[in-house]
Amino acid sequence: MRVFIAGVTGDPQHVKGLRSLFEIARRPDDGFFLMRSIGTGYSTRAEMVETFLQRREYEALLMLDADQAHPPDLLDKLRVHLETGGRDMACAHYYSRATKPVQSLCFELGDGTWPFLPILDPPSEGLHEIAMTGLGCVLIRREVIEAV
Repeated sequence: MRVFIAGVTGDPQHVKGLRSLFEIARRPDDGFFLMRSIGTGYSTRAEMVETFLQRREYEALLMLDADQAHPPDLLDKLRVHLETGGRDMACAHYYSRATKPVQSLCFELGDGTWPFLPILDPPSEGLHEIAMTGLGCVLIRREVIEAV
């Protein structure tokens, strides 16, 4: 599976996060796209998705916020769930720093009804079902994006 990696940040001070984007292990046919957000997060993500959709050679999009530091094996860990696990999307557990106290951006499925609660004690390993997540660290198959 060839993945298009797209990072976004609105603030150039996030050097550690930006550096981590370049250190993510990639396969030779994966693409890489970095853009600076000068509008809203929504409009920047929409532009990233449009760029991805024009690049037909990629089967999945990895969207990352560059104000977070990402481990080098992040893509490998997410990609396996799409390639061998039959999933359409996979995300890593991460937190919003814009809230006090810091809050998870992955939400528990619970009984499947609103309101969903942030995951307070995430598992340290494996895949687990969630109700929703932010888009700061998510790998999505092309078919899902095209269907939306």
